[in-house]
Amino acid sequence: MSEHRITVTVNGVVRTLSVPARLKLSDFLRDRLDLTATHVGCEHGRCGSCMVRVDGEPVLSCLRLAVQVDGAAVETLEGIADSDAVVTLQQAFHQQHGLQCGFCTPGVLLTASGLLERSAQPTREEIVTALGGHLCRCTGYVNILRAVEAAANGGNRDKDEHAAPPGRMLGAPLRRREDPRLLRGDGRYVADIRRHGLLHAAVVRSTLAHAVIRTIDLSAARADPRAIAVLSAADFGEELAFLPSNGPFGPGPQLPSAQPVLARDRVRYFGEPVAIVVASDRYAAEDLAALVHIEYAPLDVVRDTDQSTEDGCIAIHEDGNVHQIFQAARGDVEAGLAQAPYQMRETFTIGRQAGGPMETRGVVAEWDTVAERLTVWTSTQVPHGVKAVLCTTLGLDAESVRVILPDVGGGFGSKLQTYPEEVLVGWLARELRRPVSWIEDRIEHLTATTHGRDQTHDVEVGYDNQGNILAIRSRLVTDAGAYGLAFVNTEAMVALGAVPGPYRIPHVEVSSASVFTNKTPNSPFRGVGQAPASFVIERIIDIVAHRLGLDPAEVRLRNALGPDELPFDTGLGSVYDSGDYPGLLRQALDVAGYQQLRDDQRRLRAAGRRVGIGLALFVEGTGHGSYEVARVRINEQGHAHLASAAAPSGQGHQTILSQILADELHIPPEQITVSLGDTDEVRWGIGTLASRTAVQAGTAVRLVGVEIRERAARIAAFLLEAAVDDLVLEDGVFHVVGDISRVVSWAEVAQAVAPVVSMMPAGPPPLPEGVSERGLEATHVFETAGFPTAYGAHVSVVEVDAETGVVTLLRHLVVDDCGTVINPLLLEGQIHGGTAFGVGGALLEEIVYDEKGIPRGSTLQDYLHPGPANIARDTQVHHVHEPVLTPWNPDGIKGVGEGSTIGSTSAIANAVADAIGVEAVTMIPLTPERVRAHAAAHERVEADPIGARG
Repeated sequence: MSEHRITVTVNGVVRTLSVPARLKLSDFLRDRLDLTATHVGCEHGRCGSCMVRVDGEPVLSCLRLAVQVDGAAVETLEGIADSDAVVTLQQAFHQQHGLQCGFCTPGVLLTASGLLERSAQPTREEIVTALGGHLCRCTGYVNILRAVEAAANGGNRDKDEHAAPPGRMLGAPLRRREDPRLLRGDGRYVADIRRHGLLHAAVVRSTLAHAVIRTIDLSAARADPRAIAVLSAADFGEELAFLPSNGPFGPGPQLPSAQPVLARDRVRYFGEPVAIVVASDRYAAEDLAALVHIEYAPLDVVRDTDQSTEDGCIAIHEDGNVHQIFQAARGDVEAGLAQAPYQMRETFTIGRQAGGPMETRGVVAEWDTVAERLTVWTSTQVPHGVKAVLCTTLGLDAESVRVILPDVGGGFGSKLQTYPEEVLVGWLARELRRPVSWIEDRIEHLTATTHGRDQTHDVEVGYDNQGNILAIRSRLVTDAGAYGLAFVNTEAMVALGAVPGPYRIPHVEVSSASVFTNKTPNSPFRGVGQAPASFVIERIIDIVAHRLGLDPAEVRLRNALGPDELPFDTGLGSVYDSGDYPGLLRQALDVAGYQQLRDDQRRLRAAGRRVGIGLALFVEGTGHGSYEVARVRINEQGHAHLASAAAPSGQGHQTILSQILADELHIPPEQITVSLGDTDEVRWGIGTLASRTAVQAGTAVRLVGVEIRERAARIAAFLLEAAVDDLVLEDGVFHVVGDISRVVSWAEVAQAVAPVVSMMPAGPPPLPEGVSERGLEATHVFETAGFPTAYGAHVSVVEVDAETGVVTLLRHLVVDDCGTVINPLLLEGQIHGGTAFGVGGALLEEIVYDEKGIPRGSTLQDYLHPGPANIARDTQVHHVHEPVLTPWNPDGIKGVGEGSTIGSTSAIANAVADAIGVEAVTMIPLTPERVRAHAAAHERVEADPIGARG
């Protein structure tokens, strides 16, 4: 490959280097100059994460070659981070909670600073337009826009403050501890990890959806002098046979539908790993991958679940195409339907979606030849799960594997599995005795990382003339994709239990099947099972209201379970523990000004505008997973070290967990160091999924704090020569009630039980009564007895352009009850982000396969994430006036990470249906094409009602 000598000024420093002609500017900056604030999220110029300035102009560095900037001046965030304009933006983003995972933040800051240099007081529309080339999967954009507006106003736009109870840290809107380094571009994501002698891997993937592998010819790749390793399944024997299929965290008998680490005799989806190559750089590795020749014998492609369950359909696995069927019921559905005055039958369809974090997957592994130990850095939600799989597949002892979580640029369920690449890279690092890296590109992410949703519900509903839902029978089918991965049934199982929603439905019967097709495997995705089920029941409520001429809000109030009916066993596998569903909905209607909205709607419709109002009332099962662990140590300076298996990907775990511990120990959060997602720090752990960190990890932190505090009180009592019951802990010191003349600090407590260095055999100093060991350290395993149920309501107002099919969100309001609020600032951010996911699910995001089983959308040009212009300008988040606390943990905390996705998806879909006046909205996403078709059909009905009915 020819080299070209270039001279470029980067952040004020003149650099002269030789570079290959094909080297991208983004890779030049990251790999040659180690300027890693420039992130790569898509390789196609769509996400904006790679934004830099070239001669003062914004440039997407993934689309520019390094040779094209010869003689130019390039600026990255590292070079301008201390400028006045960027510092003002950084402060505003920190103040307004304008970032979460931080992956997109450097690019956003570069663009926003350029905007403010051109226009000191940009309008909201100008900000939205300027940031239109940036995608953020975490924040929902609301606080990003507020932060830029605040920076334009000199950083003086105050964020609404929420007061914590006196003497408490819980409820305080602390600014995130994670932010400062991310705002400087100092995040350390997996692609930023540098190890001496690092090698790079590329995966050869199937180009067919279903085929027998006839031959795999590796000879050309192996003959290339750049090749360090070129391997297929045959090179591993049975050592690396299959990924876990029976459970996410441990070994066990494999099912026939288990996915091989590398395909052996057959491929079952487009993008399935078939071989892996290793070279000294990623460009060479991808060249080698292109030299691998695979001969296939195509098989019939199973495109969808209808085809998969037909008689005579080709079997994807030897045990058939139906992976599992789950069934549950309460009451007598046959009788309930027969006795209902009215019945309806309908089919609802929820499209296939991708998690789509801005940071794709990646893994770096290093084998320590002296310690004979494997260290793995991986972008995951389950570090302990990855460790368990590596121990099993590589035959290593638990003490010989360490998994470390770097900064993670979003997860949303797509990083919940242990994937083939993590196993392969670990094996390669051990065998080659050199560190190995594999970083996924966006095409790989959209074709080979697990998908979610893709569900069909066939329902029968019985109801009376007051809108009371009397019975529901639902037969739902989930497209599981090609393999039985560890979490493959979650979508089907959760949806089964979520069908009735928060409503009092006497008779319910659900059958839920998980069916294999030749698609990318399915796995949990934000709002798993609950968002599809909510869409179904919320559409049912609106259709019933429409047919009876009732207001949809009134029908919800009539059907909603009341506080005196809780706890409520659904009979479908879950228990709603606490809440006031009608009370919260009334609050949402009141805050939204619902009657005024309806009056305004009538006026706007009379003027020819298609404005719709949509409601949704939802419940969210949270905190799933049987346990979580926290460990706390107090050092001799009186500072605390907290370790947890929580695996953050932008949620602010460092902040909220230190906030809980500070609340218990009265140690300032800034004096608490936090280690997360490191398997050496905490022996056990489940990780981050199912809205569980605040519920499970937070409770483990609370309870380990109680242990530490009680032990410390005994030590302080010994030092003060007082009774333990006479002491209080205030402002970080222990003292006797009413007497502050003598106090004992945390440092003094820790020093009192620390071992003393001495060369004399005088014996150790005595320990206080009730203290049996030296040091001030404890570990707590919190094992829950139940899972909290959060709930909330969404009100969405949209306008539809019938000619283009474009839906504009005008207003979106959320009222939630997540129990005790730890940090209202972070809570609001989670709700904003989840709501944006709902926008995508309701209107934009869908992975469609062609007849050959090839996904049509494999870039962010085709698979559309919501951008700043897709979010309602008037987005409001409110908390219920009187939260109902869960009994399942001492702080009464309920999870919140997925609820806003559940509620917003349904409310937006209902608003679109309301705008175009049709009951026929039974499929999401409501893409412009579908909206146009619905609007045209409705116009035909209005023009000729009799003819439209046939």
